[in-house]
Amino acid sequence: MKSLNSQINRRVYALNSVMSCTEKPLADRFYPAYMGSTFEAAQYMGRKSLIPDAPPPNDHDVLAVARLQWLLARTTPSISGFFKLSEIAALLEVLRDHIFFPSQLDSLVAAICNRYGIDPRSGVSGPIAELLAKVLGLSPAQLLSLAELLEDVWHLDAEAGLTVVQAFERRGVLLVPEEMPPTAC
Repeated sequence: MKSLNSQINRRVYALNSVMSCTEKPLADRFYPAYMGSTFEAAQYMGRKSLIPDAPPPNDHDVLAVARLQWLLARTTPSISGFFKLSEIAALLEVLRDHIFFPSQLDSLVAAICNRYGIDPRSGVSGPIAELLAKVLGLSPAQLLSLAELLEDVWHLDAEAGLTVVQAFERRGVLLVPEEMPPTAC
């Protein structure tokens, strides 16, 4: 087992070095996400390259992307009916024009608190507390699906002139209607 781990670690180091040097410069908004993703990508490709007769490491990206798409297709619908439009608007405000890298998904709640000047240790109430509870209640796969949806809204759907509701609906995700104030009888 120790030998296998050292083989993987050597390959991860080599792959990470190669992946950190791109052939052409990345757009500014992609650079942090790319650099923040190389370690996880290298770990994955390093493990796969140990399989006998494995293709070159860069060919594993097709396998990884296909598996990601499979996961997203099955997970994204599970957040349908979970968020309100106002909550998605708050997330889009916090994550304006963002491209995520894996470790950022773990700090989404901290980003929300930071954006709204909230100290979570002092107690949070109101709509932001509901949003924080929802984000904390997501599984890792649901959190990934939410991040993908938010990126798509910013980088694809806004350019196409779609509203947030239309963008989510086209991916099979319905937003919860906002509460209506009580009407007088």
